[in-house]
Parts: sequence; C-alpha cells; structure tokens
Amino acid sequence: MKAIDQIKKKITSQDVDLLKQSLNIINEHLKREADRGESALKRVSMLFTLTGILSAILIFFGKLVLVDLNGTLLILIYLIYFLIIIFFFKTIYYSLRSIGLAHVLELSPDTVYEIQSMDNIKALHHEIAEKMWEYDQIIPYNNNRLFNYGRGQRNLIFGMIFFLILGLLFAVNAKIQININIQYLISLIMIFFTIISDLIFEKFGFWEFN
Repeated sequence: MKAIDQIKKKITSQDVDLLKQSLNIINEHLKREADRGESALKRVSMLFTLTGILSAILIFFGKLVLVDLNGTLLILIYLIYFLIIIFFFKTIYYSLRSIGLAHVLELSPDTVYEIQSMDNIKALHHEIAEKMWEYDQIIPYNNNRLFNYGRGQRNLIFGMIFFLILGLLFAVNAKIQININIQYLISLIMIFFTIISDLIFEKFGFWEFN
C-alpha cells in the first residue's frame, strides 16, 4: 500500500533495540485504541437498554396523553410528549450510527508471509509501518463512534428531562392556568432547542468524549 510505503521511508533506524522499542510503543497505542473502541460499544449498549426502558414508560404515558384531559396545559403536554419521542428516536439513530459505521481497513495475517524473505531489521520496519498505518485507520473510526455516542447520550438525557417536565405537567394540569400565548411561546422555544441542541453543545465544546 502506498501509505505504508510512505511510512516506511520515515523509519530509518538500523538499531534493532530501538526498532523493537518503537514497535512496543505503537502496540501500546493500538491496545489503547482497541480498549477505547470497546468501551464506546459498551456505553452504546447501555444507551439502548435505557432507551428501551424509558420507551416502555413513555407508552404508558401515551395512554394518558390520548385521553381527553380537562386541563389548561394540553398544548404543552402534547408537544412535550412528541418531543420526547423525537429525542428517543435521535438517541437510537445516533447509537446505531455509532455501532454501524463503515468498516475499518485492517491488516491481514498475510504480513507473516511478507516478512519471510526479509532480514530482522527490514521485517521490523515493515511491521512498524503496517501497525502505524492501522493506528491511523482506527483513530478516526473511534472518534466518529464516540462522537455519535455523545450525541445519543445527550438526546437521551434531554428526553429524560422533558419526561420529568411531562410528569410535572400531568400533576398540575387541572390546578394551574397558563395563558395560551405563553404556551405557544414555550412550545416554540422547546422546538427550537430540540432542533439546535446538538449544534449548540458541540459548538461550545460541551459534552465531549474521548
């Protein structure tokens, strides 16, 4: 591969001990990235579990939302219920993107055959270059995986917050009154927040994952 050949040109040492040390360094980095990717998958799995549990509770609330409530907060109740569904769908969408990203280019075991005719130093050069190339492939893959996990987690938490607000509105629905125009204003703010929340948090560097 052209990229591996370019990396080889930068590995110029003829010292076997130094090359072995270099190999240990890149192996450590590869292990760290493998652990990072595995950790991301475990966290995504937790998102799926939590979303499933909360969705079951949301279905129960749906039955209450669909009945003819005799209160003054119907607009907000219906809107928040709809926005919670959107947040949960976004959570599932980004979680699926996190585990379903494009396949990473990886080295094949054929490297074993390729180094058979090489001396020790050239074999080390070849192995280091290939592993450095593999590391370069894994980094953006894991970064994208964690980026999508971050978005999924954010949307799940926003959905949970809106869920709490929904429960509060159910509790006070028949006891308080809010002007219809104020309800429309609050509704517009909530819709706007739902649309741009990811962009706001990412623009200002909140909720970053490594």
